[in-house]
Amino acid sequence: MKFPAANVSISNWNKNEDYLLYVLENEIIYNPDNELYQKYFLNNLFVDSNGDIYKLIDRKLPSKIIQLFSFIPNLCKVEFIFNKTEEKMTLEQVRQHMLNQIEQLADDQNKVDWLNTIKNATTFKEVILGK
Repeated sequence: MKFPAANVSISNWNKNEDYLLYVLENEIIYNPDNELYQKYFLNNLFVDSNGDIYKLIDRKLPSKIIQLFSFIPNLCKVEFIFNKTEEKMTLEQVRQHMLNQIEQLADDQNKVDWLNTIKNATTFKEVILGK
């Protein structure tokens, strides 16, 4: 899997949540919260920077001792495990997905800039990250 990757299972991004719940820069997050994992990640499909679609099937949690200290930034690494599907998306399909999601976010200059960047992007990575 080539990162970054975008969640294509969730089609209605919540404007009150961090977009990093929907876009992964790598296979690691720093939050072991099970509710967050169940809601945003488990069994969701992600398109990678090659247009290949992967299903998030599991996670590798750190030890229980480290999880106790998850309040310390960047200590509690949770590694996602993906399974490649036989599905692919074109660059235009990914672009349209990202544009549709970002359109739902609150209006501000960042949103306008982000939309314009995605419209002009030439690679999956640029479309997914918006830069």
